[in-house]
Amino acid sequence: MLDNKDEKHILLSNIDSRNSGFITEISFKKHQEKPCVQVEFINSFNKQKETLEQLMCPNKEGLWQVM
Repeated sequence: MLDNKDEKHILLSNIDSRNSGFITEISFKKHQEKPCVQVEFINSFNKQKETLEQLMCPNKEGLWQVM
């Protein structure tokens, strides 16, 4: 999703643990002159839900990381 501008959502699922998650692209932003993406994580685990909003930017190696 972060490297493909046409993809806006990713569904994650672990069959063994039954944990799952949904990642949604919210917006593009610049952070310290880097092109970054604001994303929302909705995680489901142990019958609980957690929603996080994070800014992700590429590091020096080009890998995406949470800021």
